[in-house]
Amino acid sequence: MSMQHACVLPLAFLATALTPAPDTLLKARDHEKLGKLVGAYYEAKLESSGISESFEELSEAIGKIEKKSKDGPFLSMVEDVAQVLYYSRKYKDTVVKGRLKEDSFEGYYGDVEYAVHAPKAYKSSKGPFGLLLCLPDRGQSLQQHLDEDWMGSIRDEMVLVVVGMPEDETIWPTLEGGVGNTLQVLRVVREQFALDVDRVYIAGRGASVPVAMNVGEMFPHVFAGVIGRAGDAGEGVVPTNFRNLPTFFAGGGANCTAFGEAAGEDEIESCRVEPDAKLEDILTWIKETSRDANPTRISLAPTTLTGKAAYWLELEGFDPTDGPRVDARIDREANTITVEGSQVSSVRLYLNDLLVDMDSPIKVVVNGASHELELPRRLDFTLEQAFKSGDTGRVYTNSYFFDLAARE
Repeated sequence: MSMQHACVLPLAFLATALTPAPDTLLKARDHEKLGKLVGAYYEAKLESSGISESFEELSEAIGKIEKKSKDGPFLSMVEDVAQVLYYSRKYKDTVVKGRLKEDSFEGYYGDVEYAVHAPKAYKSSKGPFGLLLCLPDRGQSLQQHLDEDWMGSIRDEMVLVVVGMPEDETIWPTLEGGVGNTLQVLRVVREQFALDVDRVYIAGRGASVPVAMNVGEMFPHVFAGVIGRAGDAGEGVVPTNFRNLPTFFAGGGANCTAFGEAAGEDEIESCRVEPDAKLEDILTWIKETSRDANPTRISLAPTTLTGKAAYWLELEGFDPTDGPRVDARIDREANTITVEGSQVSSVRLYLNDLLVDMDSPIKVVVNGASHELELPRRLDFTLEQAFKSGDTGRVYTNSYFFDLAARE
């Protein structure tokens, strides 16, 4: 008998072509035009030449489009900004398609091996494509993992990337090991392929399930879902940071069951535990699951200094061994943000017009203390955040820092 904690999730079928999202206001040609100018600005930053000129050219183009569209400030059109950022990237078309291409690079802690399987029909102009990061079990080669665990139509619909694990299995769940390998490979692949950043999944098999869970726990805002197959979650992993990150355990053990039960107790309804689930069940779940880049509620309990952020919330001044936790909620209708936390000295909130109305005063209540903000949108801030994160789907137009008095 299977145990399932289910929630109603938006249906998002695997994309084969880039079309403007339903809530975009500008035309696709505007997205492309501005995207090229953003790309030129980023190139200027990398070359440390012509930065102010390229920024001025972009600003002028935005001004013309705003005047023509009459839909308000460009930066208030969050979905449109995301489309522009997508077009600012130069994606790779000269890729091996329809079979696994193995590669490696020198990472922070040694050589990292990985392999990419792009759909036969892959072409950047047909994107964006979903991405599945596949973590093999002990003893599996990259090719073996793909052939044994990821057969069928998914190979024609998504970019599959198999991440090599270190020889020393004891460091797989750490930043110095499998977690670090996974994050570095993700960065490399995201810079090359036309990817749908709201449909990036990570799947662990057997001994690599704890790796996938640790990656998700530290960086929940990066992924649409975490999958565990024929392996148990690590000891002590808790669902707090997974409030907005769906999980699917197929054939898990006692730790997976405990995780699912704890998620239900914490009103986290996106955890699914199905010991008898097959590959087709996982693929159906993938099709039905996408990232919410702007959730209205965040719970964050960092277990490392690295995993200090989630979505629009970032923490500073905490010791992971002290049990820090922050819960934040947004009521957009009231234009109010409520932050409650302990064992954390400060928080930074990253905001956009999907979260709050930035044309109006924003009320922020931090551990009972009320503040009122008037926060202007900033193009330079928006571009810098997207440049640093490499995530074209999370758009923030300004941020604000708050002290958070320690509370027992």
